[in-house]
Order: sequence, then structure tokens, then C-alpha cells
Amino acid sequence: MSGKLVCAVVIAHVPQSSAGNAWAFLNWALGFRQAGWDVWLVEQLNSDDLSWPEGERVPAGSLNERLWHTVTAEFGFEQ
Repeated sequence: MSGKLVCAVVIAHVPQSSAGNAWAFLNWALGFRQAGWDVWLVEQLNSDDLSWPEGERVPAGSLNERLWHTVTAEFGFEQ
């Protein structure tokens, strides 16, 4: 069996300490991909959830976005 699978994840919500949480979701996503599924990762973040490096306050520079792009690129889930 194969098809498209949209997987709602929590990877970038807490960018300073989310490695274990990220791996839990990545295990599922990587497993389904290995089984032949076209896996898409999605995550919802509210503006109140964003964290920035010292002195920055623009959404494009948030630590959350940086982590999201790093993880999705590292594991081939960038879209």
C-alpha cells in the first residue's frame, strides 16, 4: 500500500529543547516513507509560540523556522 500521507508534527514548537520530540515524529515519517508513502510534514505555530535569537523579532528569523528548515532539509522533507 502507498499513497500520500500528511503527518501533523511538533518539531519546531520548542526549538531550544525539542530533539527527542522531533525524533518521535521523524520515526513515523521516515518509516512511512520507507514503506513507499509520499509523506508531507505540517506543523502549526502561533506567533506567540515563536522564539528569536537575542535582538531579533521578525518571523522569518525565528529559531522555530530555522529548526524547521534544518530538520526538513536534513531528512528530505523540504517542500
